[in-house]
Parts: sequence; structure tokens; C-alpha cells
Amino acid sequence: DLFKRFDIPRTEIDKSHSLTDEVTRAQADIIFDEKVALFAVALGDPAHLMEKARAAGTKVAGLVGSVNQARKQVQAGVDMVICQGSEAGGHVGIVPTFPLLPQVVDAVKGTPVIGAGGIADGRGVAAALALGAQGVWCGTVFLFSEEVNLHPHHRDQVNRGRSEDFVASRVYTGKPSRTFHNEVHKIWASAGIDPLPMPHQKVLMEDFLDAARKAGKLEYVANPGGQVAGMLNGTRPAAQIVEEMMTEAEQVIRHSYALLRDDRPAATKRAG
Repeated sequence: DLFKRFDIPRTEIDKSHSLTDEVTRAQADIIFDEKVALFAVALGDPAHLMEKARAAGTKVAGLVGSVNQARKQVQAGVDMVICQGSEAGGHVGIVPTFPLLPQVVDAVKGTPVIGAGGIADGRGVAAALALGAQGVWCGTVFLFSEEVNLHPHHRDQVNRGRSEDFVASRVYTGKPSRTFHNEVHKIWASAGIDPLPMPHQKVLMEDFLDAARKAGKLEYVANPGGQVAGMLNGTRPAAQIVEEMMTEAEQVIRHSYALLRDDRPAATKRAG
């Protein structure tokens, strides 16, 4: 019993708004009613939503973790594919960005592909473009922005966490999700009990997570983050993060072009 193990007063929450088809459809309807510019679908087939999206003028992006998922998203009619490697935070597949991205680019020719997973600086942006992406989608790097609404305990975890501290587990939702490794992961592993499939595991864990938050014990609450957090620390304004990434990406691309053309200054050539 997690409540007893961590000395957390038991609470129960209303489960009527848990993850169901009815709830997700209602949430999507709000997005279309508000004419949101971009709707990113991270789980499931968006085919049944495309007619409403088109009527609302909303672009739809399908997030994928495999080539097969990418093909299905294109068949559903998405405007772009977000190709996310397993290094990313939150729900993930099993293939890393480097081998996955070029395969997806080749499989969905004609559909824009956005690279995601393990991208937090200009080098990552340049790498994604070199692999065929037309842009990048970043998440974990913005956990280090000043604007993010992140609890101090969770901010401390991502600041001090190494790449290997962010593990993919089904414990919190029933689907593999990369979060900061904590005692809840260890207890499930030692118990030898497989988590339930999504959404059942998520429903099972909701009472405990709500109680842990109310008790101020955030160390037991899932803290999604990608492995790239291991190369990051401190905070900066989000605008500065973007500016620095773009500046570095341009420098990396220019340097690579110079190496290819070998048009560096003579002094630089001798030094190299």
C-alpha cells in the first residue's frame, strides 16, 4: 500500500473525468470551438477528428514513435508528423531519435516531419535537420525556462538529474512514460507486479497522486523529463533558450559547410 508506505493520508477523487473516449472527444471539441491553430495528437488515431479540425482551420500534428505509427498518422490526414525518439520525456516508444527520424522521413515523403527527443541545443537542431526533419519539437529544455510552472521539488530533480535518472516505465499511466526515477518505481519493480494497461493504471494511481500532492510529497509524483535533462541546469527565459538554440544551430551548420567546402581561413586550416 503506497499510502501506508509513504505515510500519506488517503484521499479519493472523482473518476468521472478520467481518460475515456467521451472525455477526450469533449476536450477535442473545445480545441476546435476555440479554433486553436495547432492540435498535437500524442496518443491514438486522429482520423475521426480530422473533419472537425478542417472546419475549424486547425492544423493537426501526429506524434509518433515508430515508422508504422507515422504511416497511420499520414493515412489519417495529419498536416505534419512529430517523430519522437525514445530519449524524450513523457510517453515514448522504444527507438531512439537518430535511427527513427530518417526512417520516418523516408516513409512519409511529402508530409513535413518534425524531429523530437533529445534536442536541447543548436547541435541537436542541426542534427535533426541533417537527418531530414523540417523543424524540431522540444519539451524537456523548457523545463529549465523561468516561465515554466514547475514545483520546486520537481525543478530540483531535473536540475540534478543525470540522463540515466530519467527512466521509461508503465507505473504511472500503463504506457511507457519517461519520468524521474523515484521510490514508486522501485516498489513496483520489487513487487514483481505488472502495471495495468492504459487507462486502467492511470485510474488506479490517480487517488495516490492526488493525495501525495496534497501532502506536499512531490518526490512520489511522476515528474516527466527526457534524458537530455542530464546536460542541462539552471534557468533562463524561454526566449533566450530559443535564441541560443537557433544561434548555435546556425554556427554548427556554417561550420559543417565550411568543412565540406574547405574554405576556412588558411590559418585555421594550418591549426587543424
